[in-house]
Amino acid sequence: MEKGLSASVSHAIAALLNELARLPGELVIIVDDYHFIELEAIHQSVADIIEHLPSHIHFYIIGLTELAIPAARLLAKGELHRVVTQHAQGKPDRASEQLEQLKSQIHSPDRDLFLLMIEAEQAQLSLLQGSPEYASQWLVKCGLSHADDVSLSRLAEHLVLARALTAFGQTDEALYLLERIERLLAKEDRLRDRIKALILQSVAYWRLGQKDAAFARLETALQLGEPQGYIRSFIDEGDEMADMLSGYLKLRPGVRLGLKRPVSASYVKQLLQALDGGPEESSKELLTDQEKRVLRLITEGLSNKEIGRQLNISGETVKSHIKNVYKKMQVDNRMRAAQRAMELELLT
Repeated sequence: MEKGLSASVSHAIAALLNELARLPGELVIIVDDYHFIELEAIHQSVADIIEHLPSHIHFYIIGLTELAIPAARLLAKGELHRVVTQHAQGKPDRASEQLEQLKSQIHSPDRDLFLLMIEAEQAQLSLLQGSPEYASQWLVKCGLSHADDVSLSRLAEHLVLARALTAFGQTDEALYLLERIERLLAKEDRLRDRIKALILQSVAYWRLGQKDAAFARLETALQLGEPQGYIRSFIDEGDEMADMLSGYLKLRPGVRLGLKRPVSASYVKQLLQALDGGPEESSKELLTDQEKRVLRLITEGLSNKEIGRQLNISGETVKSHIKNVYKKMQVDNRMRAAQRAMELELLT
C-alpha cells in the first residue's frame, strides 16, 4: 500500500483502474478546477491513478494555479512506464518506436519537461540495448553535469546521466554524482530509487575492478531489496549483474562478517533465476495456482475478507498469499499488483 493511502482507497483505485482497462476504445478524462483540491491524500491518489493508467485512457488536469502534483512529469512517467514494460518484455524495438511517437504527440506548455524525460529514457534504453550511439549524443547535449546539485525533481535524468558516464568511462564522475544521490535518497526514504543508485554504484566500482567496493554497495542494495522482494531493479543490469551476483553468492560477505541481517542465498538465487529466464517467465513460473486465484480477486477489487470467503480460506492465509504475490512480482500494493498482472498477462 502507498504510504498515506488507506486500504479502502487502494482497493477502490485498483478496482477503478481495472474497470478502465476493460473499456473498449479511447477514453478522455478531464478534471477541472483542480486548484480547489487541498488534501494531500487526494493529490497522492491522483498521482497513483495517473502513473498506472491503461494506455487507451488519457487523463487531463486543469487548474488556475501550479498543481500540487508534478502533472507533466507524472503524465510522462505514465507513458514511459508502458515503454519500459515493452523493453522488459523483450520488445526493445517497439519501446524505441513508442518513445519517438510520444515525442511527436506532445502539444503542451510543459513540452520541455516531457522532452527531458523522454530523451533521458531514450538514452537509458540505448545503453540497456547495447547500442550506445544515442546515449553518447545525449550525454553531450543534455545540459546535465556530474557536479549538479541533486534534487528529487531531476532524479530520473541524473540517474541516467550516472549510467551514461559509467558506460563511457567517466566512472569517477559517475561515482561522485551517485554518492550524493544515494545520500539524498536515504534521507528522503526513497527506497526503490536508493536501490537503483546503489546498484549503479556497484556497477561502476565493478568496472573499475574494485570488487570489494562493488560487493559492499551491492550487498546494501540486496539488504534493502530482499524484504520487499525487489527483482526488476537488479535484472535490468543484465549479464553484468549476473556476474556480480554469482561472485557475491560465493563470498557472502554479510555472512562472514556476522551481520544481523545478512542477505539470504535464496534471494540471490531468485535474482539469478530471473536473469536467466527473464522477468516475465520468472513471474509466471513462481506464482502458484492459489496465488494466481488471489491475484485475480485482487484485480477485481475484493478485500481480504471477501477473498477469504471466495476461496474458503482464513484471513491470515489470504495475507500470506498476498505477501508472496507482492514479493514475487516486485510490487508493494494491490494497485501495482493488478497493473503488473495485466502487463504480464498472468490472468489470461
